[in-house]
Amino acid sequence: MYACTGLVGAATIQIKSREVADDCKHQQRLKLGNGFQYELNAKGSTPIEVLGDYKSTLKPGLNSSIEEVKRTKMESLESKVRLQQVSSDIAAKIKAKENRIAILQSQIDELTNQISAIQKGTQDYISRCEMEARQLQEKFEAESHNVDLVEKEALEFLEGGQMVRMKEQSKESNLGPIMQIVLRRDDSVIFTKWMTSVNKSYNHRICIFVKNAKAALQETTVRSEEEVQMCAYQLLALIDSVSKYKEFTASKISQMKDVVSETAAAIAQAPNDSLASSIGTLPQSKV
Repeated sequence: MYACTGLVGAATIQIKSREVADDCKHQQRLKLGNGFQYELNAKGSTPIEVLGDYKSTLKPGLNSSIEEVKRTKMESLESKVRLQQVSSDIAAKIKAKENRIAILQSQIDELTNQISAIQKGTQDYISRCEMEARQLQEKFEAESHNVDLVEKEALEFLEGGQMVRMKEQSKESNLGPIMQIVLRRDDSVIFTKWMTSVNKSYNHRICIFVKNAKAALQETTVRSEEEVQMCAYQLLALIDSVSKYKEFTASKISQMKDVVSETAAAIAQAPNDSLASSIGTLPQSKV
């Protein structure tokens, strides 16, 4: 029984020894990455003998890596300061462009208000001219009606031979004082010609006044339309300029943001790349 127990213990020890040997074979090399390898001493019996003189082998490379990391940090810090300055300049430019856009928008609003005021004033003036033209037309029709009445009454008077009635009608007439003429039945032709000439002169003055009023109205309308069109052209040109300026500003801001993002990413990645490059250049040592 004791013999069996001893055999089992020996077999167990032998199996464990083989497992340890296999582990040693797998762990015989320590891989630090980037191609650098440090081989252990498989024949060593103590940790110091297994590791060997690793300090003298790794220390120069580590010191070089530390210096490289410090240099990279300084460069990153300088790049960060430059980027901050560039970012401040970009922010100042963006602020200036925003202020310029605000000024242009204010000018657009001012021009729009001016155009609205001109349109309103033009419409009011046209309305007043139309109202005055209607009043003149009504007055002309009323006066023409009065003249017709006067002519009719004059003809009736001449036909009736009533001289006193003629004098009274002449005083009450809306045409003003009428010449006091002693008429006879044979003077009817002369009186008719005189009334016709008065009527024509009055009608001529009314027609001239209406014609001048219409011409003034048309001239004012044309001038107002020209002013409105000129202001509209200026407004459209200003709006087009502001739109193009906004597009250009948005494009430049987007490009600046992309450049800043790429630079920041490159600066953040620089220490890792430098460390990896330094470790990759460390000499391989075999103890």
